[in-house]
Amino acid sequence: MVRRRRLGLAPGGDARLPGDALLRPGALAAALVLLLNDRWLKAAHPSWLSGKLSDFAICVLMPLVIVAFVEWGRWLVGRWRPAGRGVVLLACAVTGLWLAAIQLSPAAARLHVALFAALLPGSHPAVTPDPTDLLALAFLPLAARIQARAGARPADGPSGEAGAPFSSRRATAEGPR
Repeated sequence: MVRRRRLGLAPGGDARLPGDALLRPGALAAALVLLLNDRWLKAAHPSWLSGKLSDFAICVLMPLVIVAFVEWGRWLVGRWRPAGRGVVLLACAVTGLWLAAIQLSPAAARLHVALFAALLPGSHPAVTPDPTDLLALAFLPLAARIQARAGARPADGPSGEAGAPFSSRRATAEGPR
C-alpha cells in the first residue's frame, strides 16, 4: 500500500502501474530473446533465423515501450490512467511503419542506425534491409494482447468473475469481507 501511495495511486483505484505491461511474461520473453540474439546468437550462429528473431522481438517490445512512455508521461503530469486501446493501436502502427521504413528505405535505415548510435553510445547498430523481415509485423497483435492483459481489471479475478478471491477489491483498505 505504501508503494502505491508513493507513486500517487489511489489505494482503492486501478491496480495497474505505469508501464507495467513491460513486466508481463510475454514482454520479458521478448526482451530476453532480443538480448540473447543480439549479444550472442547473431555472432555465434549467423543465419536467417538469427536475423529474424530480433525483428520479431522488436515488434513485441517497441509498442509496449511506446505505451509505457505515454503512461509514465501521464503519471509525471499527475494525470495517470492506463493507456487506452487507441494509444496501443497507435503504438503498434508506429512500430509497423518504422520497421517497414527501415527495411524498405536505405535513407530510413541510415537514420535508424544514427539515432540508435546516438541513444546507445558504444553500441554498433546495423540494419540489413530485407523485405522478408516484414513477416515480423505479424507479431504486433501479440504486443496489443500483452498490453490488454496488463490492463485487465484485477477485480475480475483469474476466472473472470467479479469479486474473485484474488481481486483487488478485497485487498483494499476495506480489508477482506
